[in-house]
Amino acid sequence: MKKICIIGCGTAGAVSAALLARIGYDVTVVAKARAHLALEGMSTRAADGLKAAGFQCALDAAGKLAHRFSCWHGRVESANGEYLIEKQSLERALQDDLSGAGVALIQGAVLRYARDETGWRINVSDNSGRQQQFNADYLITACGRTGGENIGALSGPVSVMLSQSYSARLGNAPFTFIEPFEDGWAWATWDGIGHASLHVTLASALLSSADCKHLFTASCRKLKEIQKMIGSRAVAVSAVSARGSRPFLKGTIADAAHLKVGDAAYTVDPMSGHGMYEAISGAYAAVPVIHTLLERPEHAGLALQFYTRRAQSLFVQRMKSGIELYASEQRWAGNRFWVERSRTMSAQHDILLALPDEPCFMKRPVVEHGWIVEREVLLSKSHPQGMRFMDGIDLAQLYRLLNTYQAPAMHQLSAVLKAPPRQVASALHTLLQEGVVADVSMR
Repeated sequence: MKKICIIGCGTAGAVSAALLARIGYDVTVVAKARAHLALEGMSTRAADGLKAAGFQCALDAAGKLAHRFSCWHGRVESANGEYLIEKQSLERALQDDLSGAGVALIQGAVLRYARDETGWRINVSDNSGRQQQFNADYLITACGRTGGENIGALSGPVSVMLSQSYSARLGNAPFTFIEPFEDGWAWATWDGIGHASLHVTLASALLSSADCKHLFTASCRKLKEIQKMIGSRAVAVSAVSARGSRPFLKGTIADAAHLKVGDAAYTVDPMSGHGMYEAISGAYAAVPVIHTLLERPEHAGLALQFYTRRAQSLFVQRMKSGIELYASEQRWAGNRFWVERSRTMSAQHDILLALPDEPCFMKRPVVEHGWIVEREVLLSKSHPQGMRFMDGIDLAQLYRLLNTYQAPAMHQLSAVLKAPPRQVASALHTLLQEGVVADVSMR
């Protein structure tokens, strides 16, 4: 049984560990306790990912679904809900789930790791101060943002988030609220029990000209809608804290013996609300890659290409979506914060996607039955990672059938594809919508 070591036990590391253990690997996770309290929103999609991986304790720690509001363009609107997660509590729950899944846990910190012809040697100091060394065939780093090394040119503007916690009584229903203002944007939370928080994101340059508390207080005065909701009903129970954030993609995120997942691979703008989902979905993508690298090394090139292209494509998509969102808020279009985050992406980001000029079918690495294999997929601007199926229909196979038969009958396509006419019609509509075929004449 091959051994895998995972450094870090956030959502990316924990989900990777559980899924790898599920398919028979001997997995050890080194979990370093989080030093500070940190709050994060978790989408329902992220919760679904945890559920599918068997993380019931983590889901229980998520509590109730909070109503999500925003005040973009000066209009208060209700959006999809999200769970409010305190990350120290979440990581303890993730570890409880892993213990039940047969994953070995070491509470402590990695001192160093090195690789030779026999594999990895990892030196760890546990929470009692005892040092130990163990071996692994593969190493995953899932320890979050690890500084600026190997970031390269794929990065966005640097922000600072100022946060404070409160005791309050704001009703029984938990909620979150996003409000933009001239110098940045704010995220307010209320858990429905008695705890509230406010997080203000600003251009990092502002912090050099003022201390955290003064800057936070000045920003709060500009939050008209959040002041209406919270106002004087909240009493501060913590000092103002600060932490930096920056969307970036690491230059090298995987090789034949080592892979980065979650924030260790790439991060997105916190405004997107995709952070935890990206970490979990990245773990799901990493598992078939590692499985292929270890058990089918002749396909290592395909596996690494799949993982790298996936990260590049998602990073560029999230960056573009963020730029469009920031650019759509025109009330402070000339302010430095909004100008920096509304700039068009450089051509280098588009080159990463290497998309053809017109939609077409090309061979690309995909996940199939837990392995990375090469199959034909539809590449287009709306599907830069490639789309293989629509409603259970292999689009490349359908496209070949359309070129084989002249004016095919629906029952003919349905019989060959072994699928109901409704599913075939849905796939045909996709080919038309993507511009792969100009017209479909049916008998």
